[in-house]
Amino acid sequence: MKLKTNLIGGRLFLSISVIIWFLIPSQIILTQNTSINSQTFPRLIVSLSIISSILLILKESIKIIKKEPTEEIEFIFNNEVKVIVMLILLVVYVFLFEYLGFLFSSIIYSFLTLMYYKSKNIKYYISIALVCLIVNYIFKNLLLVQLP
Repeated sequence: MKLKTNLIGGRLFLSISVIIWFLIPSQIILTQNTSINSQTFPRLIVSLSIISSILLILKESIKIIKKEPTEEIEFIFNNEVKVIVMLILLVVYVFLFEYLGFLFSSIIYSFLTLMYYKSKNIKYYISIALVCLIVNYIFKNLLLVQLP
């Protein structure tokens, strides 16, 4: 299946930007009633993203109408399986993060990733566990940032 990258990217970022635009009032509470407030900068960035996405969609649509060549990629599902599996692992990591906290969920996610890529070198597993422990120590004890 051939996909037009700029057209799909424009539509995707337009959708995400519109969703973020409507989420801003519920996520950023106004602390003052002035013309420039805590929602101003995020709305400006989202507005630029919406405008850029619309321009990209228009540019690609004009190319298609004029029958000019557009950038396309060949999407082969079998080649994208690894990406999908990694995405699933990330979602599992996010849910584990809430229940097990940073340290254990990070170690589990890292070990699962190494297992998925069939890494048999024990040094990698040990180094991942050490890095997670060090990061956890730095945040909790040195930076005094409470991790979940």
